[in-house]
Amino acid sequence: MVRKLLLISIIFTGIKAHGQLAKIVDANTKDPIDMVFVYSQKHNVTSDLKGEFNLSPFSKTDTLIFQHPGYKRLKLAVKEVNEADNYVLLTPSIVGINEVVLSENKFETNTEEIPKRVEVVSKEAIRFENPQTAADVLGVSKSVFIQKSQLGGGSPMIRGLSTNRVLLVVDGVRMNNAIFREGNLQNVISLDANSIQQTEVILGPGSVIYGSDALGGVMNFTTLMPTYSASEKTLVTANGLARYSSAAQEKMGHFDFNIGGKKWAWMASGTYSDYGDLKMGSNGPEEYKRPEYVDQINGKDTVLKNEDDRVQKFSGYSQQNYMTKLGYRPNKYWQFTVAGHFSKTSDVPRYDRLTQYRNGSLRYGDWYYGPQQWAMGQFQGKHTQENEVYTAMKFNLAYQDYGESRLSRSFGSSKRKEQYEGVKVFTTNLDFEKEISPAFHFYYGANATFNTVSSRAQFTENGAVVAGDPGTRYPNGSAWNSQGVYVDGSYDLDRGWTADAGMRYTLVQINATFDQRSPAADPVVENQFGALNGMVGITKKTNNGYRFYGNVSTGFRAPNIDDIGKVFDSEPGQVVVPNPNLKPEYLTGLELGMDKSWNDIVSVQASVFYTYLNDIMVRRPFSINGVDSLLYDGTWSSIDAIQNAESATIYGFSVGASAAFTKNWSATAKYNLQKGETSEGDNLRHVAPSFGSIGVVYTHGWLKAELYSDFNSELSYDKMAPSEVDKDYLYAKDNNGNPYSPSWYTLNVKASFKLNHYLTVMGGVENISDQLYRPYSSGISAPGRNFIISLKATI
Repeated sequence: MVRKLLLISIIFTGIKAHGQLAKIVDANTKDPIDMVFVYSQKHNVTSDLKGEFNLSPFSKTDTLIFQHPGYKRLKLAVKEVNEADNYVLLTPSIVGINEVVLSENKFETNTEEIPKRVEVVSKEAIRFENPQTAADVLGVSKSVFIQKSQLGGGSPMIRGLSTNRVLLVVDGVRMNNAIFREGNLQNVISLDANSIQQTEVILGPGSVIYGSDALGGVMNFTTLMPTYSASEKTLVTANGLARYSSAAQEKMGHFDFNIGGKKWAWMASGTYSDYGDLKMGSNGPEEYKRPEYVDQINGKDTVLKNEDDRVQKFSGYSQQNYMTKLGYRPNKYWQFTVAGHFSKTSDVPRYDRLTQYRNGSLRYGDWYYGPQQWAMGQFQGKHTQENEVYTAMKFNLAYQDYGESRLSRSFGSSKRKEQYEGVKVFTTNLDFEKEISPAFHFYYGANATFNTVSSRAQFTENGAVVAGDPGTRYPNGSAWNSQGVYVDGSYDLDRGWTADAGMRYTLVQINATFDQRSPAADPVVENQFGALNGMVGITKKTNNGYRFYGNVSTGFRAPNIDDIGKVFDSEPGQVVVPNPNLKPEYLTGLELGMDKSWNDIVSVQASVFYTYLNDIMVRRPFSINGVDSLLYDGTWSSIDAIQNAESATIYGFSVGASAAFTKNWSATAKYNLQKGETSEGDNLRHVAPSFGSIGVVYTHGWLKAELYSDFNSELSYDKMAPSEVDKDYLYAKDNNGNPYSPSWYTLNVKASFKLNHYLTVMGGVENISDQLYRPYSSGISAPGRNFIISLKATI
């Protein structure tokens, strides 16, 4: 073993260990591995972008554990590392049970110690799968269902809940804001898929740590961090990536670089993506095709025949993302990071609205989102010098500025309706970890978020503002604020048992004033809500490698400005109006699960869950001063409002398995099923049909290839939510002419080949059999046969 390590070390010409410096490399490619978590009983470090780490914090008698998603966990004594010329080889593995995550309590924690299911998507998986957007990154987990209303979109569904009932977190900061709606969202695409270091998905409630909205799950994105040098030599690295895909004529370019010293480190990244009109497959329902579209000829709306009805006319858009971070660590105890994020799309056509008909003709001449823009400035600090109050402390201050708009024009009309919304958000988090004893870890903290909403609207003709008042979507100047404190602890009991329990109290305030044009019974809203949440969990690890776990947890979602104050036309003939009398909705969840790994060769995972929701905010018929309909946007419409009208149950299970048959061949499979209905017997809107994936992987040296199939079961007409039945333009027709969501599958192949240590070619073919399908509830069909090619350069 030692001779092999010494022989491999000779390959790295010009690279030598300096004193206490050690290097971690991939056993197959001999490439350095960054972000490896190296720890002993008392100390831990992380490898830098060149796979190097410093051994000086550890004593010569320490045993080190090397842990990284996608690699087999390795245990070596410091003496063994020294004898191997300070080189450590990690072997790739598809078995990913024991992984280090930040999402559970905001400090590094092994998933085997967490009494709930946490899915991890590593940087290596993201690079290999080549996802277009951050929404597609979540899809790589095979545990999150992604809905899309347009190409520039992606709304995650987790365990039957979605949108403002699941929480997005980026670098420890919540992205959910005061106007996150109950309808499908595309905010997640503000993140750059090419600048994500790791994504963690907590399945089930996360309200104890994160507060409101974390009902179905928490999606925690960690973006690229500035990396310090492990030696006295300045660390300089850079990456470039170019990608093309055929189905939407995608052209993407990305760069990132890092300059790191012992105390200072700086990184920056940027991505530009351009997408044309997406082409769907050829084998599937005719209802999905695009036979005609509206375009202007000589300033007049004209219905034109689509020369290729598989091309989804007016679905393309472009996007740019930039990020920079500056890190400073004055000593081994303190570390500070200042970060800036910026994302902006072009106009994004709302494809599903452009396919709507009214009285036998296409309804809209224009319907698109204006540029979606998101900016965030952030200041983070971490202190790890143990004292009486804490073992480790983190603080996180962030300011976000988010903007979106909706612009629509009916067919044949010269007047365009324009609505502009913005949210400014200030967030502060303070989190502590205290190791009472090696068996008892205690976590506590406080956080607050302050939202201010701006909203305006106007009519325009030929680019000029004209008379008329369409009414703002939200009350301008409204505010949504939240403050919370939490405690959480885990205790290792005897014989492999670990207990975990936590509690949180959250206070939410809402202030809004409706103008005279808004159809609201009460023009002033000043509400305040308090919520107490808790979680109790237990984990049992057996001597033969099984892990069993269970938890009971509660969660809540306070109504936000979108729930209380929104005015919009949900579909022709129906208008949603404000309801200031909303109260929070509550959830109680139960989860049981197990996993087992056999020598890092075979692993299985399974979990079941049951969720009960009370006082659900749902859209129901409503009246204002005894009147149940009104004239809105030129159409006589029945009135709806969000109301605390129902309770509901959701239940289901997830199973997964992976196996390495030989040194080169392995296989993976995952299947998810969920069911849910309201107390009135209606099916829930965001409970997706069962879905999953199965595939085989081949690796040999610098080559990795995967053949896999994604699949989705049918959702019949009688199993669809009433709100989905009303959107028959989204769905295929069954034999009785009723809308339904057909089953579908795709066959896909992807490969990655390193030409040398600097250049990697990646490519593949998605949807080889050219299936024509739409994921459930989506307004745009998925890509047909899609050829992908990309080139990555690393220095």
